[in-house]
Amino acid sequence: MFLRSWSSFVRMEASARRRSSRSMANDAIIRAAIVDEIAVVGVDVLGPTGVARRAGLTTGAVYGRYESVPEMLVDVWITDLRDVHVHDLNRLISAMDQSVAPTDMVEVVANLASPSTQTRAAVELLTAAHRIDELDEVIGDDVAQWRQAWGIGTGDDDRDARVLWTLAAAWGVALFALAGLPDPGWQRSFRWAHRAAQTPFVPDHAPGPVEVPDLQVDTGDEMRDQLLTATMEVISRVGLERTTTSRIARRAGLGQNWIYAGYASKEDLLVDTLAVLLNKVLAQSERELLAAAPVDDRLAGVARSVTTYLAPSLRSWRILRLEAHLAARHRPRAAAVLVEGFEESLRTYPAATGLVEPERIAGIQPLLRYFVASVLGVGLVDSLFGSLQDVDWRPAIGAFGRGQQDQAAVGAPAGE
Repeated sequence: MFLRSWSSFVRMEASARRRSSRSMANDAIIRAAIVDEIAVVGVDVLGPTGVARRAGLTTGAVYGRYESVPEMLVDVWITDLRDVHVHDLNRLISAMDQSVAPTDMVEVVANLASPSTQTRAAVELLTAAHRIDELDEVIGDDVAQWRQAWGIGTGDDDRDARVLWTLAAAWGVALFALAGLPDPGWQRSFRWAHRAAQTPFVPDHAPGPVEVPDLQVDTGDEMRDQLLTATMEVISRVGLERTTTSRIARRAGLGQNWIYAGYASKEDLLVDTLAVLLNKVLAQSERELLAAAPVDDRLAGVARSVTTYLAPSLRSWRILRLEAHLAARHRPRAAAVLVEGFEESLRTYPAATGLVEPERIAGIQPLLRYFVASVLGVGLVDSLFGSLQDVDWRPAIGAFGRGQQDQAAVGAPAGE
């Protein structure tokens, strides 16, 4: 009797081990399918059915593993994405600290400019975390550890600014890639920025006051203004994919008939929102801030414009810009608006700053691209790290600006 019982127990244990082994294999297959699905369709379209189809398993197998889509996101972030992504960020930050640009920087920038599936998914989760509670909790804890590991907030204001600006550039490049922007030469931009990072810059006075503009949409059509503003506010809360016309109309205090009186489709309204709010209102405000810098301290004025952009009252504008880049890879018209805005920034920012003579603008395009990417990415840094309005950006922007002046005069770094 004892032998029969023992034999039954051994068979049960062996069966459990086999089931456990199969279950673990399926877990890995499902997680890989989730990452692929995020990279292809995005966080907001992710669902058990699509994951099961991609994994070659039944929907029941996915439901048996996860009770919700946010739990899927948390699991793949912790298990498959977080450590790989932060390793790349560590390599890039370390590279900027070295006097000679190492191969690490080249490899990381290549992955940002043409992101792997894992990098696409990681950046998308970081960007969407602010509106997904379960993910936000986990990533919030991770950011606290990153702060400590990178020495942010330990009293070295110069390093804080440089590290945060490097993160901004990295995420900005990845977001542009997600939106479908062809690689304009990011390797060259980072090599030039690395050289600029070696330029010491110590501010000789306290930062000046920051006056935050009250951005208003004024197209000359009051109803259109209300709809565009409401669309931005809804997108900043739920993302572009989950924005509905009924919610926009409710936010605007108008009936849905007002939307379809002015727009043939929701897509038309979304594209108009990006074109007007990002490429006209926000871009014009940025140019005005750059132009308002004191003539004798232009670099400090550029840094102050970044601080202004990070004002709490402009959060919806920053989130709209980030969400637009997530959605653009599935919306060609939105992508075209963002590419147009990127190119317009390269043409108009230098003249606004007054730092570069018109004939030299073409020669510093790599650094201009780096700056535009950093302005995009700093919105994500702010979303993850909390308010950055107290950061003195002058050490990062000042070194960057002095570096561009030197480089415009002497030419590209070695190897260009």
